[in-house]
Amino acid sequence: MPESHPVSKAPWICSLAVLSVLTQLSCAHGPPGAVGPNRVGANPAGVVQGTAAPTLRAVRNSSGEWGIELAGVETARLMQAQPAQLELYSPDGQIRQFAAGYDAVQQAAGEVAGKAVIDAGGGASITVADHWALEDGVVTLDRTVAVTGTRPGAGFSSAIRLYTVPELTWPDVSFLAPGLLYGDPTYNGPRSPGGTLYDADRQFTIREDFLPAPLFGVALRNGETFTLLDMAPQGHSTLGETRTGLNPGVLIDERLSFGGLGAREAANGGVEIGFWLPGSTRVLPRPQFGGPGGGAPAGGRPAGAPPAGPPAAGAPRAGAAAAGGAQASEPTQFEWSRRYNPVQAGFRQHYRIGFRFAAGESFPDLTRDAYRWAWAVLKPQLNWHDMEVVRRSLTDQLSSQVYTIDGRTGLPFIVYTHSGEVWRRDGDPDFYWRATMGFVGKNIEAADQLLREAERDHGPRGQKLRQQGLDVISTFIRLVPMNPPTSTGFNLRNGGPSMTNPPVWYVREATEDMRMLMEAYRRERAAGREHPEWIRWCQDFADWLIKLQRADGSFPRSFMINTSEIREESGTTSYNVVPLFVMLSQDRHDDRYFDAAVRAAEYVWRSFGTRGVFIGGAIDNPNITDKEAGLLSMEAFLFLYERTKQPKWLHRAQVAGDFAESWMWLWNNPMPDDANDDSLMWKRSVPTVGVQGITAQVAGHVDQYLDWSVPAYAKLYRYTGDGHYRELARILLHNTKGMMAMPGRLHGMIAPGWQTENWRMGAAREGRGFGTPEKWMPWVTTNHLYSITGLEQFDPELFAELSARPRGN
Repeated sequence: MPESHPVSKAPWICSLAVLSVLTQLSCAHGPPGAVGPNRVGANPAGVVQGTAAPTLRAVRNSSGEWGIELAGVETARLMQAQPAQLELYSPDGQIRQFAAGYDAVQQAAGEVAGKAVIDAGGGASITVADHWALEDGVVTLDRTVAVTGTRPGAGFSSAIRLYTVPELTWPDVSFLAPGLLYGDPTYNGPRSPGGTLYDADRQFTIREDFLPAPLFGVALRNGETFTLLDMAPQGHSTLGETRTGLNPGVLIDERLSFGGLGAREAANGGVEIGFWLPGSTRVLPRPQFGGPGGGAPAGGRPAGAPPAGPPAAGAPRAGAAAAGGAQASEPTQFEWSRRYNPVQAGFRQHYRIGFRFAAGESFPDLTRDAYRWAWAVLKPQLNWHDMEVVRRSLTDQLSSQVYTIDGRTGLPFIVYTHSGEVWRRDGDPDFYWRATMGFVGKNIEAADQLLREAERDHGPRGQKLRQQGLDVISTFIRLVPMNPPTSTGFNLRNGGPSMTNPPVWYVREATEDMRMLMEAYRRERAAGREHPEWIRWCQDFADWLIKLQRADGSFPRSFMINTSEIREESGTTSYNVVPLFVMLSQDRHDDRYFDAAVRAAEYVWRSFGTRGVFIGGAIDNPNITDKEAGLLSMEAFLFLYERTKQPKWLHRAQVAGDFAESWMWLWNNPMPDDANDDSLMWKRSVPTVGVQGITAQVAGHVDQYLDWSVPAYAKLYRYTGDGHYRELARILLHNTKGMMAMPGRLHGMIAPGWQTENWRMGAAREGRGFGTPEKWMPWVTTNHLYSITGLEQFDPELFAELSARPRGN
């Protein structure tokens, strides 16, 4: 613990004393409600699901000052005897913490105002002025922190931290941090800010620039929840700070206005939830600094160490007792990355924090409702683009990357956006000339997009696009056998077998692109053009794979090159087979595929969906919690709903879609104040609303993969009538194109249609606003195109509505 000393009349209060006061506050309202068993979707009898009407009041503490209490329905009660909390850093390196109650309060119906003054030493003082209000079922705190006098070399941070009743302990609650933590951290990776090592230490401290929505939620076993939200995030930082924010050390800067959120277990019972500014965090030494979790594998995007293995279905999260096998044995020497504002006359902080209480919420309900609350507060704005210009630019860019070498046609794996040259690798100049299926390679989906555009363009351009698409498909069928499969692609230069992450190939790679080949097959057949070899190739793979389905319905995740040897037994990604199998069952009139698809989807729902978490989609990362698992599960459940019309599949698609959606940024995260816009890979003029986190392992790293799900969210809108999905689809359709090169707006890229693959929004080695240097992969373009073509295919009228330029834009 940092050294602590009393200052003025606001002594530092240790956890025991605070809890003693809080227990007195709790007893004023009688004993807390009982904590029931941990049941998914638990609904306490008589409690209406949804937002609960909380209470707000000031309570005098044992020192005669005033504290604050927020109460939900039963056990969800948050209290703080001394709401004005500061951490002071002295020029001599001492770190001291202070807490004070309000000297006096003004109370009215649904409002409490209070003020506290803390002596900062050296003739300086800091005033904390709070205004609490209860309105529309939400408690808000408007706080202004003002410095009087200057203490050179000194820094401070302020915080609001509220405690639960002491009877609640760490294992009694589950936490939500969108894009990082969805209850069980087992699959988050040990070093993630929402990972198992932090959970074992019973403390999460998360920078808000890691979060798509700056919120932190807590779920109790009795179905009550409470959520903290930064309602007016500022997010400012400097380039140097974002590059060192995951390293231990101290930084004092007036430009830092990003906050921190999280929770910790109190020493004598109870759980604390809080917000502080600036956003200091506890960090772990990192052997590789590719971001929270490590470096990047050959496949491309940042990754980290895999979790030890899954818990039994329905098992409670690991908690401090065991963070999951080998993870618990890793070094846990936490250090602080401390961030302060200067103790400087006239300096002020201001922030607005909201607290939402609810009852009868399952964890999936909490994810949906908390994120939609953040949406309503933050009001993400549309960044409109002309979809016809976008479509043509993307298609022409995609066509430009189709190569034919010695009779082999395909798209290379990674290309420089500033030159159009294929990436190079020392020792293996052919390494990035891999043409692969699915995930980030998406060669077959690229061919499908070229064929779609050829149907719209009957001139020489369209003829060229059609020939390119046909040549890509025929090359894959000729060079990539599928029964048994040996790889998921080939090298354009030397013809050798290839895949995303050699020497391992994943079920996702084949099934994802084969699903798109089935869509092309159906369109061609409807136009009178038969391609029996296309569907036979897909069926060859399905016939091989279906034999590997296990008794519980799951499929292995990955295999070794040139063999049928299983590399990963994990069934987390069994959702991948569903669309392909459903389509084959329809086209081949073979119920074996449909039955296998149902069993696989039931496994995913039973093992993960009921808990509102989805695993393992991004195959260049370990078996990690990620948004792609959510979007792929949503797709799988929608396929089964469209085939069966059973409401359960639509409900499950919504749960998966709500999970995937929660990875999307709802706020504008400003680029570093001192960064040069010319060098930034994410430009200052482009809103960050719409980007999405990648995996829980690489906090703050973002891409635009979710725009592929625009058609799926449009389906959720049409099938449920829920207008939120319509607005989500609109944001994803347009905002994801913000950093795409357009005519007259190239963002430093070679031509219209190009876009860098990923960026950093949080602390990382590269710094906020940067990413993997000038890196394009085929998925970038195919996903953008499918957001247009897939939506148009599903519902032309809705496509026209969502594409239209808003008035005044």
